[in-house]
Amino acid sequence: MKPSYCQFFANTDCMHLITIENDFLSLAVTENGAEIRHLQTKKDKTEWMWQADPAFWPRTAPVLFPIVGRLAEDQYFIDGHPYPMSQHGFARDRVFKVESILPHEIRFMLSSDYESGKFYPFDFDFLVDYNLEKNWVWISYEVRNKGDETMFFSVGGHPGFSLPGWPHINYYLEFEKEEDLRPRLLDHGLLKKGTGPALQTTERQALIHPQLFDQDALVFENMQSKWVGFRSVNDDHNLRLHCDGFPFFGIWSKPGAPFVCLEPWHGHADHVGSSGEISRKPAILRLEPGQNFQCRYAVEVRNY
Repeated sequence: MKPSYCQFFANTDCMHLITIENDFLSLAVTENGAEIRHLQTKKDKTEWMWQADPAFWPRTAPVLFPIVGRLAEDQYFIDGHPYPMSQHGFARDRVFKVESILPHEIRFMLSSDYESGKFYPFDFDFLVDYNLEKNWVWISYEVRNKGDETMFFSVGGHPGFSLPGWPHINYYLEFEKEEDLRPRLLDHGLLKKGTGPALQTTERQALIHPQLFDQDALVFENMQSKWVGFRSVNDDHNLRLHCDGFPFFGIWSKPGAPFVCLEPWHGHADHVGSSGEISRKPAILRLEPGQNFQCRYAVEVRNY
């Protein structure tokens, strides 16, 4: 019998928000999942984050660890032994410890314990840092292997940003460079072979239209652009996500919903027909005993 996730998840009804700020931005993060809940510009109180309307998507900016995307049959294997794992991993549903708080910075940590070992049998620390620098928010991840065997994992971000007035106001995705953007195709959350039709862009922009996500997320591999963003047609709502060093990037929304997620990833979902053996999973990260892995991305608010 598979172990149950009951009593393993955070109690999202008891959400404690911790706020840091500078002269330009105010950022509120909850210990539940170390998840951003609010990002506001101080001059006009504009809210940049999607506010988790359950009619569309009841999350705001989940942190993805130790898996990105969905696994075949929602499980994986280590040397033939099965372990259950929900889509995007369990970190987004655990309570993190607040390691430190400074005026412009906050650090959270999630450590392995008896319960996590039922689903992920590795000894780890997972740290999430948020740091404000003028009109930028830096989000840093650090994974530490505290065990005595090779650790397998993926990690990534899933922030959802509000699109006020959409679809009555047009919004455009923007890319740093001209690219041949051919997304990977998904089948019930699993990657299919090959790529789909190219995303139609004009001068590095693509209209966010109601049918853009009818086939699920747009998943891109090895983009040349070091930032991806969006802006309104009148340029009064403008944001960029800087993602240099992340080999995969997801863009997603619920069809018809006024938000867009910009998602930098180290890792991706299983392929259709995957064996599920985690050591053979494409793009899985490996961390030897005593080693650390670090990465970071940034959100730049252009109207501040």
